[in-house]
Amino acid sequence: MKKISAFLSSHYLIFLFILIAALSLFGVYFAGLATDTIVGSVNREISQITKTIAFEQEGWVNRTNQVLAVLSDVPEVKNGDPQKCSEFLFKINQIYPRYDNLGLIETNGNVICSALPFPGKINVGDKNYFQETLKNGDFSVGEFQVGSITHKRTINFGYPIFDSQNNVKYVLFAALDLDWMKLLFENASFPDGSDLMIVDRNGLILYDNMDMTKWLGKKIQATDILQKVLVDRAGTIESYGIDNEKRIYAFTSLSSIDGDIVLIVGIPFSFAKNQALKLIYPYGFLALLTFFTTIILFRKRNAEVL
Repeated sequence: MKKISAFLSSHYLIFLFILIAALSLFGVYFAGLATDTIVGSVNREISQITKTIAFEQEGWVNRTNQVLAVLSDVPEVKNGDPQKCSEFLFKINQIYPRYDNLGLIETNGNVICSALPFPGKINVGDKNYFQETLKNGDFSVGEFQVGSITHKRTINFGYPIFDSQNNVKYVLFAALDLDWMKLLFENASFPDGSDLMIVDRNGLILYDNMDMTKWLGKKIQATDILQKVLVDRAGTIESYGIDNEKRIYAFTSLSSIDGDIVLIVGIPFSFAKNQALKLIYPYGFLALLTFFTTIILFRKRNAEVL
């Protein structure tokens, strides 16, 4: 009778362990489904960060417009005296360190004053921001460029200064450093291996936080990213980056910058998968532990019954 009771008790115990194992396997299954959910969540997160960077960039465009508008009315600037203008803009540049340079340009394109010293003659008559300001008599935003004086990658802005006949006499310019973009990206606490790129619609890399000297001016090879960027103004895609690392990318157009520029942010695909595996491992471990415990107990109880 005791053997029968022990046999039945063992069966109830085994049933309990099997139930736990089944629930654990269901946990593994649902955690597997959660992988796609996590990847989707990562997609949404980097998409939001991309929009935040783009929004911050829009803010700098507006702030630059205001700064140049104020400076254009200062006598040291609008009178066009090279020495007084340069000295004044140097002081202003110390207050606004985000600008790599501030300066004044004649209508023939010659730079006549600058916060930074420059040797000889500098002509920027071919620059888009200068031409647009001269043509429209209004604030303009240029393309990403390597500054003729700073020799850094910047976005340049132009603002008109008029003479008594309401003709454009000078173009006041500001060169915005791109490091603020990198700082904003780093402050977002992305995982190691994440990437921030700025490209034009042809895929030419204008900025890359991983290695500027290696990738600057080169074309991204991921044709699927290029095709997506060409079709959509914003979106997400899983693809391989310029370093052949698979990432989840989010992109959006920087609409206020001339030249149809696209901001792309990517995080390693492995990071998203690892986040999902953190959910699966506990359930899998519990399922295996329960399975082997059930086998051991079953053999032990069978030995006792016999």
